[in-house]
Amino acid sequence: MKIGACAVIESGSVIGSSTIIEAGCYIGRGVTIGDHCTIYPRVVIY
Repeated sequence: MKIGACAVIESGSVIGSSTIIEAGCYIGRGVTIGDHCTIYPRVVIY
């Protein structure tokens, strides 16, 4: 997993292996993201 600058990942979230979360993203509480995903800059997922 790779996490960019200023990304916020709330507690209870599950991030899959080899997933990239780029700068400025917000991943909300309880969100599940699968393996080998790319979340591009400034994306918000609730």
